[in-house]
Amino acid sequence: MRPVALDVQGFTCFREAQPTLDLSALSLFAITGPTGAGKSSVLDAVTFALYGKVSRMGRGSVKDLISHGRDRMSVTLRFTARDRLFVVTRMVRRASGPGLCQLDERVGDVTTTLASGVHEVDDAIERLVGLDYDAFTQAVVLPQGEFARFLKGAPAQRRQILQELLRLTIYNRMQRLAGERCRDAKRDVEAAERQLEAYADATPEAIAAAEDELARVAVVQPQVVEGRDEARRQRVEMEARVHLARDLAARRVDLEVALKEDGAQVARLERIARSRRARQVGVAIEQFADARARLAMRTAEHESAVARLAGSQAVGATTHARFDAARQALADLGPVKARIAVLRGLEGRLRHRDALDDECRLLARDVASLTREVAAKEADGRAQAQRLEDAMSDEARLDASLRAMAYDPIELQACEQGRDLARELRSLRAQGPAVEMKWRQAQEAVRESARIAEAQAAALEDARQAFARAETARVEAVRRLTEAQDAHRAMTLRRHLHAGDACPVCEQTVATVPAVALPPELTSLFDVQNDATEACRTFAERVTAHHDLHVRALAAADGARSQLAAVEHMRAELRDRITSSVATLGADLRHYLPASSASMPEHWLLERLDDLTAIRAQRETRARQHQIAQATRVDAEHRVALATQALEACQRDLATRREQLVARQTAHDQLHAEILAITDAADPRAELARLERRLVDAEGALDAARVEAQRDDTELAAATEAERLATRLCEEARTALATIAERAGQALSALGFASADEAAAALLDDEALETLEAHASGYTRHLAAVTAQVADLEARVGPAAVSEAQLAACIARERDAEQAVTDTLRRAAQLEVQVGGMRARALHASTLHGQLAAARAAHEIHARLSADLKADAFQAWLLREAFERLVAGASTRLLELSGRYTLQWRDDEFVVVDHDNAQEVRAADTLSGGETFLASLALALELSEQVQRAAGAVRLDSLFIDEGFGTLDAAAQDVVASAIESLQVSGRMVGIITHVRELTDRMPACIVIDKRPDGSRWDVRT
Repeated sequence: MRPVALDVQGFTCFREAQPTLDLSALSLFAITGPTGAGKSSVLDAVTFALYGKVSRMGRGSVKDLISHGRDRMSVTLRFTARDRLFVVTRMVRRASGPGLCQLDERVGDVTTTLASGVHEVDDAIERLVGLDYDAFTQAVVLPQGEFARFLKGAPAQRRQILQELLRLTIYNRMQRLAGERCRDAKRDVEAAERQLEAYADATPEAIAAAEDELARVAVVQPQVVEGRDEARRQRVEMEARVHLARDLAARRVDLEVALKEDGAQVARLERIARSRRARQVGVAIEQFADARARLAMRTAEHESAVARLAGSQAVGATTHARFDAARQALADLGPVKARIAVLRGLEGRLRHRDALDDECRLLARDVASLTREVAAKEADGRAQAQRLEDAMSDEARLDASLRAMAYDPIELQACEQGRDLARELRSLRAQGPAVEMKWRQAQEAVRESARIAEAQAAALEDARQAFARAETARVEAVRRLTEAQDAHRAMTLRRHLHAGDACPVCEQTVATVPAVALPPELTSLFDVQNDATEACRTFAERVTAHHDLHVRALAAADGARSQLAAVEHMRAELRDRITSSVATLGADLRHYLPASSASMPEHWLLERLDDLTAIRAQRETRARQHQIAQATRVDAEHRVALATQALEACQRDLATRREQLVARQTAHDQLHAEILAITDAADPRAELARLERRLVDAEGALDAARVEAQRDDTELAAATEAERLATRLCEEARTALATIAERAGQALSALGFASADEAAAALLDDEALETLEAHASGYTRHLAAVTAQVADLEARVGPAAVSEAQLAACIARERDAEQAVTDTLRRAAQLEVQVGGMRARALHASTLHGQLAAARAAHEIHARLSADLKADAFQAWLLREAFERLVAGASTRLLELSGRYTLQWRDDEFVVVDHDNAQEVRAADTLSGGETFLASLALALELSEQVQRAAGAVRLDSLFIDEGFGTLDAAAQDVVASAIESLQVSGRMVGIITHVRELTDRMPACIVIDKRPDGSRWDVRT
């Protein structure tokens, strides 16, 4: 069992829902936090999820684990066992109410429920984990305060714990099973003795002649097989020589191909040599290339500086010309300045005219708006008058319709009182077909269950007969095997006997030794016996299965008959309720119900109720509409009066606005005439703005031309200086190139290069040179390898090769030898079948003797085993052996942990040997707190290992230790940490609970519990 993830809520100090504690990636870790934070509660949650209880609760209720202020707690644990993923969830409420306990298995995204309910889940968990609660808390979770219980507890308590943990209770079941098999063997002895009475005359003399012939064939068979093996060896040798000749031809072709590349290898070596020579003057080549690149760069910079100087000179001339033109244009704008002064004097009159113009526009807009409003109010008055006329007409029409609509309220009341009964009756009638269907289905189920029960009874009888036949076959197989074993033992004795020797069985002198014949083959007889035994077991299981199916079929038949009786009762009850309801409705509606509807009154009632309800709803609707029509008429009269008053007020406002518009228009015309006397411009402000922009543009152009001329003068000076510097640097680069070329020329000539460019072309980088050299050396190695292979194959083939014809002849000889072996084996098989048929009766009698001997031996063995297992000495011896193994392993661990103590087992008690004090032996109670912890830890770890080994196929992949490591000094803590780290090497998940910082720091991962006022929180840190 290995935990994967844990979810808790409302559990002890974890009041709120915690984030999922993912343990899948943890292998060795510590659980740490302050005192009272809830470190031990993490392991308590794991134990509670699996077994529904916690060790430190004792006999208290698990409801005491619910957090304060919470009404329930829930724990969900995902864990793996037997390479499968399971999810167990337990939820407990504080008050009485349903809880939750469920075990699921997850395969991918599919979840399957395995068990539901406390007892079912507990049983399933024990089967999956392989341990009950006590064994789990001693082997997987070592809880706080439980370490010393095994060390210092009572002897009886220790024996009980070890007996349960190591599964020693299995011997009680073995004793019961031995007793059952003893009784079965006794019955087999009695049956074999009865059968032997019918085969008293069975003897082996009748088959002597056939056995002699079979012996002769057995003598010839090894010679034929030897000849076949020799022919096969010769064929294999010739095939090997043929394959070697083929390989030699292929290798010679490879050698010719490799020799064709010799010219490429020469060129490759020449290129490598030139590259290495070029590397000798690599520095000079690089200097020459750098100097030439520097000269090219300086030349380009000089050309750029010359072009820059010419451009700056041209731009400067153009800029000075623009500056002179701008200065002259500003001097020519004197008349424009005088006109600007005149136009600025008209600003007051222009603002007055604009104000009058705005007032005229507003008044004209008001006049137009009032004109439209008068027209609208006249139209509204006409509409309100028409609405009044329509409201008066609707009121009269609704009044006449209301008087014409009438119904009987008493009839409606009677129908409403019977409505529920009618609906119930309709529902009962609707249930009728379904009940009839259930009744027919129940009848069919009774017939089908009876048929299945009969079929299962027949199948059970067939299975019993098949089991009887299989048992007969098994008895026959045992008899044949026993006889063959006797024959083998007889042949073994005959090989070593000579005439005159004493028989090793009866100790009588042997006068004549019978001939040594080939005994029967035992393997096939063992297979036959095993097959027969397996068939018996299979047919016995089939009998049991068919018996269970027959019992279930009988139970299903009883259930079907009970279901049929229940459906028939339901059918009769439904009919009675329908009849009673029809009579009740007929009596309640006797004054209104038509005679044609007396058999099904519910349909007439529901339809009539709908009609009467509709009439009442229509009358109520008409009454509301009549009230609305009256209100509409009154409102229309009021609206007509209001529309008339609004029209008269709007006409008066229109006349006033027209008079004001005429006065403002006259004043505007007089002021406009005065402005025209000064300027005839349509817009004096626009003319003023245009002239001001012209003056500002001229001044701005002059300033811009002045700034541009100054900037171009600065650029011209900088370009002149840059041209002089570029000229000087270009001359220096040319001189340096000539000096380097003269110095490198002599070195290049000495190495066979006409120029630096030629040397640079021959120069290869490290990667290319290594690649070329690798190709050259690879070619050399390949050529040598192919040459060696050709020489080796020529030596192995030799001067004379094997032809295909010789190989074919050898294969034909092998085929003939194989056929001879087959014929001999076939003849031997035929003789064995003939001998088997002749010895059938004698073999059957011999088998019965063997069965009788085997049954007597089995009876004796099981009787003795049953008697031995009844005694207390055997289990006491097992416990003593288990305690000695436990003490031996725990002593080794304790000596590693303490460096001083070992354990011994004396008089059913643990004692401690103090090696630092002259091997003093003293009781475990004399140990200090830290020493007791080390001794208890050693015992607990060794006990966990033994439990894991005793758990059979179940592997315990996790171990959790909850104890006070703080009682240890620094050295002991270091030793304990090393011991715990070694546990993880075997692949187990190992977790410890401690608040010791030194231990926590040594763990590769840590679960930190944070204690808060509103409940603890956990966090995983790696």
